[in-house]
Amino acid sequence: MLKDLLTLSRKEQRGLLVLVVLLILMLLIRIGIPYLYPPVDFSHYVTDSVRYYWEILDEEVLTDKPSLAKLDVKSLRPFDPNKVDSQQLVAFGLDPRTAANWIKYLKAGGGFSSAADIGKLYGMSDDWLAAVTPYVEIPPGQSAPFVNNKRADRPVFLDLNRMDSVALWATGWPSEMVDSVLRWQQESWFPERYQKRRLSLWNLDSLMRTRATMAPKYSTYYAHEAIEIQINQADTAVWAVLKGVGPVLSRRIVNYRKALGGFVSVEQVAEVYGISPVLFEDIKPQLVLDSAKIETIDLNRASLRRLRNHPYMDFYMAKAIVDARRSNGPFVSLDQIAQLEVFEPDLWKKLKNYLMVEAPQQ
Repeated sequence: MLKDLLTLSRKEQRGLLVLVVLLILMLLIRIGIPYLYPPVDFSHYVTDSVRYYWEILDEEVLTDKPSLAKLDVKSLRPFDPNKVDSQQLVAFGLDPRTAANWIKYLKAGGGFSSAADIGKLYGMSDDWLAAVTPYVEIPPGQSAPFVNNKRADRPVFLDLNRMDSVALWATGWPSEMVDSVLRWQQESWFPERYQKRRLSLWNLDSLMRTRATMAPKYSTYYAHEAIEIQINQADTAVWAVLKGVGPVLSRRIVNYRKALGGFVSVEQVAEVYGISPVLFEDIKPQLVLDSAKIETIDLNRASLRRLRNHPYMDFYMAKAIVDARRSNGPFVSLDQIAQLEVFEPDLWKKLKNYLMVEAPQQ
């Protein structure tokens, strides 16, 4: 670490010193601020706010139960839940928002075959339902909903691609299934229309099996399969087209290629930070090693800084090369570098592709 610090240029050392001074100043300011301003007592503000909050809360508690406060048992009379309107429901003491959900449920093709089915509506109060249950009258045999004022004797098919949350709730599905369908609608297509009676029998496992048959919404998804990437010539825009490689990874790939001097094998793409082994195996069939010229480093002329900036070389490797050059004179061949103890065999196999020895001019 100390050796790395000593190799910094004078400009870099000054910049580091300025940064340290700024950090110390910020720390001193943070410690001294409490001594510059007297503390403020907020206790009386907090006390007034808490008292005001509880006054408002008490008013809400007394007024936030419209279904029970407005319910007049004398106003109740027998009614058919499949033919009721919103004004009648509000007159019975039901919350207007719940009444609106009730009407949306009927318009979406839903219906009630018993008083217990009413409890499935979103926002339904158990107390209100218990009070009106004795007044619910459903004609015998009316177990199926009415559609356009006609009995739905014929099969009804539903398009899950266009159904909103209200229509999905009308199928009787739990919230987990409704939320899943709404999320999948954003990215995929359901392959067909489904019979309403069949949908009412679905569970979460049935929905997951259907998920496997869905197709992505965007046709560009299929374009990924036909692309071939010339790894030494492709720019960031071309790399970003690959599935799983976005703008961030594409910039990293191009920057890493530039730092290396070019790719000599497809496997080097996997060395880029952020490319997991799984992602690399997915994109590997689309990568092609082209015959672009590799940028090499002349070991007889390169400085310590130039050598250590290469991704395969650290400070100690670069210093060993410079020291050997100073002690023994210019290099004649790369075999002299391979004999240095700082280079492991596996690393040398990759590094030697980017090194060269040019005889010094006489």
